[in-house]
Amino acid sequence: MISLHLLASALLAASAQAATGYIDLSASGGVPDGKASGILYGVPNGPAYTPNPVPAVPWNLFKGAGINLMRAGGAQVPAPGWSSGDIKNYEQRFESAKQNYFDTMANGVKTFVLLPADMWGADSVTKTPVYPCDNGDCTYYGQFLDRVIADLKANNMLKGMQIDVWNEPDVPLFWDRSQDQYFQMWDYAFQKYRTAFPSSSGVTISGPAYTGPPNEGNSWWTKWADHMKNKPAVYPDVITYHQLLGRQDSFNDPFESKRVLDIIQSKNNLPRKLVQVNEYAGSDEQSPAYSAWFIGRFERTGQQGLRANWGYGRNLHNDFARLVAGVEAGSPYTLGDWHVYNYYTQVQKGSITRAGADDVLWDLFVTQNRGAKQVNALVGSRGQGTPWNSPDFPITMSSVSTVFGAATKVRAVIKEIPFNNAGRVDAPTVVSNATYNVVNNRVVLPIYSRVDNAYTIDVYAA
Repeated sequence: MISLHLLASALLAASAQAATGYIDLSASGGVPDGKASGILYGVPNGPAYTPNPVPAVPWNLFKGAGINLMRAGGAQVPAPGWSSGDIKNYEQRFESAKQNYFDTMANGVKTFVLLPADMWGADSVTKTPVYPCDNGDCTYYGQFLDRVIADLKANNMLKGMQIDVWNEPDVPLFWDRSQDQYFQMWDYAFQKYRTAFPSSSGVTISGPAYTGPPNEGNSWWTKWADHMKNKPAVYPDVITYHQLLGRQDSFNDPFESKRVLDIIQSKNNLPRKLVQVNEYAGSDEQSPAYSAWFIGRFERTGQQGLRANWGYGRNLHNDFARLVAGVEAGSPYTLGDWHVYNYYTQVQKGSITRAGADDVLWDLFVTQNRGAKQVNALVGSRGQGTPWNSPDFPITMSSVSTVFGAATKVRAVIKEIPFNNAGRVDAPTVVSNATYNVVNNRVVLPIYSRVDNAYTIDVYAA
């Protein structure tokens, strides 16, 4: 079996020449599991809409996007959370999370990432008068943890549950205390959760959920590594961080972030665990082109990914992290990004296939079905972050006979998934439906791209 992190393409700098892609049909293995199809919030629930009625959730569109990871905890609902001192404010936030949990788990979600920090009230909007372990005393925080644990058990919310210890502690809006206090809080919380939910329970614990991706020059990461090296008993089951640096930052690449994390782990003799980028795509990166590119990067490195959500207030809870719109009006419709995830999770079946590009600004995710004689490719780019040297992106598909036998021609349907300025997109547009000659067991498939648009290629026997 071939894993994509072993199939990484060479990381070459962008040049004045057009980038090129490749698909090697002779190298395949592994079954697609939608590892990049997660979202942060985005699902309507009662507490978020109090005192107004909750809009109907378009579950057909939720399932159509193949969302299988959900991350929520009642952020920005009117009730300000536990730290307000009124238990009812916590109960409303827990209720928001509970509704999200049961609703999404019934509609395809396999892992639900709970955000206790949001139930505490540290959501960047609510004023947080106290933080866990203030003045070295974790008693009040312990009462909060005991209540969260009791509520999870009482409501039978253990299946698929992952607890994110604290979100974005490296940002004062979410953790207005010292790093030392953060690690005191982490140790205390981890031990509480692990005692209540041993590994055999299936409940996982994740962190550190830093806003900044792994960086050897970042004291939050260096102190985290040192702390974990000295206290292996509190090492997370899932390592998490964000990828939100934006389209102008060349370091905003999950491939590069994972490479740096591997270095940090190796230097500190830390075990390798599942890596989850629990918020990805800055507000300027949520376009079909970027979504497809991110999917390619996550598949290439074996990381899970959850789309960031840039909504505010109840708008944090109603658009599947900007995959749909019109939910509140009762007339939901799809945006371009939805079609990227629909193709990724609903069309791309079969076996994962070696593919890549000679320029890190491009990536593609490819599957093949030899029995059906079919190849499906999702193509994306983040070229908007540098001078757009050329929109041409020819892809060479080799070892054609592996899937198509002795065929001298194949048919390829190329579709464009438009960004449409974040507006309504009902369906991808067919830009080409043509036959191509097989020469030396290869076919060259042309992509002529437009900024922010993604592309799909479906190859069949001619």
